[in-house]
Amino acid sequence: MAIFSEIENLRPYFYGIRLHDEYFIVDLNVPSNWAISEMYGKNVASKINGVNKDNTQSVSLFSSYNSTMVNEVFKAAKLILKVNLEREEKERLLEIKRLELEKMFMENNLESLKNMSFTSLNKKNTLSDDEKLRIKGLVQEGTEPGPDGNSKPQEGIGEPDTVGRPVQSN
Repeated sequence: MAIFSEIENLRPYFYGIRLHDEYFIVDLNVPSNWAISEMYGKNVASKINGVNKDNTQSVSLFSSYNSTMVNEVFKAAKLILKVNLEREEKERLLEIKRLELEKMFMENNLESLKNMSFTSLNKKNTLSDDEKLRIKGLVQEGTEPGPDGNSKPQEGIGEPDTVGRPVQSN
């Protein structure tokens, strides 16, 4: 692929290309919270150079200077962008879904919430009944009296918070 196309694929994070001794180096300025590995494959290394004035971090990806490794450095740079941009998008989506779910809990009664179910793209993401019961703080309402036969509230459990969970008091 032509060098122009490779640079365009890395924008707006691309900062520069250098040749130092026998090393080919691609410099990127990426958000400081992005995950950067020390190695990509066997032959492409990275070095975090520090934080810039705009709070981005300067990262250099480098390897030996030959046609194969130049391509590998660009592939590693594109991988960094892809993985971190996808992670950011997933975090945004999770926050949106969390807010939607919170709104649903505020606007619906308990009975309708108990009957709520989720459609999952992957069955592995659905909790089994046993998994649901193991979640800390999840207690199903029963018809049997407590161990000592009383119906008094448990000590240390306060009023529900904004989403209906009991607040632990100390």
